[in-house]
Amino acid sequence: MALVKSGVSCAENTVEPGFSWDESLAELSCATAGSLNIGGACTDRHVAAGRGGNVALRWLGRHQDRRDFTYKDLSDISGRVAAALLDLGLQPGDTVAVLLDRVPDLYASALGVLK
Repeated sequence: MALVKSGVSCAENTVEPGFSWDESLAELSCATAGSLNIGGACTDRHVAAGRGGNVALRWLGRHQDRRDFTYKDLSDISGRVAAALLDLGLQPGDTVAVLLDRVPDLYASALGVLK
């Protein structure tokens, strides 16, 4: 069991009644071979759980622009980024740099790299 700074285990640091670390871990168990694909955990698992239409990212631009991205949107865009990287010959463990301003493409690209 992981310990936090206070020396109390994470399980004892539960904030909400009824919250279970075991259930949360099981929800993330879409990972294979004991690894966790954080890109998929941030997007694909929400789509699979029926929350694909929920807003995952709300972007507010410099000139009061506002764009909402659902989990499905982010899953699709990040999936295309991941596929493009594989098509370019990159493999898991390779280093990738993304240079963008703080625009939605930056976040979708980061998730795609993690996938």
